[in-house]
Amino acid sequence: MDHKIIPLFGLIFVLFACFSSGGTNTGNSTNSSAIEELTCNLTNAAPTPTANSWAYWLADIDINELTGTSFDLLVIDYASDGSEDTEFTAQEITTLKNSGKTVLAYMSIGEAEVDRFYWDASWIDNNGTVTNAAPDWLAESNPNFPDNYEVRYWEADWQNIIFGTTAGANKSYLDRIIDAGFNGVYLDIIDAYEYFGPNGEEPENDNAGEDMITFVRAIADYARNTRGVSDFMVFPQNGAMILDEESACDYLNDINGLGAEDTFYYGDEDNNNDLDLDNIDTITPYLNTFVSHDKLVLAIDYVQEADKVDDFYERAQNLGYLPYASVRELNTLTINTGHDP
Repeated sequence: MDHKIIPLFGLIFVLFACFSSGGTNTGNSTNSSAIEELTCNLTNAAPTPTANSWAYWLADIDINELTGTSFDLLVIDYASDGSEDTEFTAQEITTLKNSGKTVLAYMSIGEAEVDRFYWDASWIDNNGTVTNAAPDWLAESNPNFPDNYEVRYWEADWQNIIFGTTAGANKSYLDRIIDAGFNGVYLDIIDAYEYFGPNGEEPENDNAGEDMITFVRAIADYARNTRGVSDFMVFPQNGAMILDEESACDYLNDINGLGAEDTFYYGDEDNNNDLDLDNIDTITPYLNTFVSHDKLVLAIDYVQEADKVDDFYERAQNLGYLPYASVRELNTLTINTGHDP
């Protein structure tokens, strides 16, 4: 959850050099005031999946319960409690897919999580402070989610954790997901580029946005070409303003859609915030640009009050987004009355 960088060395440099130019920007500007003018001529674009409903469930996942629902698309963790010991098997994911569902695996690429297979306890002390034993890519803890740590996602050693090792104890995150048979990935903390970018809290990378685009495209290229899963789906979550970057059209070309949190009911509370018209005016022009380029926008707002749920669904559907309302903890499957799949 959005719970909201290599110099391009080695492998990533090679991958980037091998990308074809996915799309041409024919708009005059990509700044936020003119984002709706962005028009990309996409070539060989990643297709948009067909779905009329979706669900998002990350903790205490029950495969049997999901199998019995009518949701078309699911976003779940690759493991029932997020740990290596509870990774879903290929048989379990096949069962889900055979029930008519597209299944995406959640994967954070902009933060490291302490309960993941790659984590080393020596990286932080008893107070959660990063130690000298930590790798250079590990940055400070997210104050809203103390067990999540910002990462310099452009560094090769972090990217090697995410993809590239197909077997053994150090098998990469994406490779685990591919081998389990997921249809694709749902990439969180794309907006880490804002944190490390020129106007961010840690403004140490002037190319943070472009580096994130390169990272996401490398993930897509690796899954589809190196691993040979040509129809593998890639859905970034949040960070929609990355379309202000020069390579926006290449980004749009290579992804299948976008997840968007807190678009309408936005604020400081975990759940049931008030409608935020300013946030709507800021973010929806970007989301609409994804839609206009035939990308599926999966909208998730954390509301449970019936009037807010109904209003959220109506607003999202009117803009061509696919809505789902749940609790921010994402620790249960929510069936919203009147909005059954």
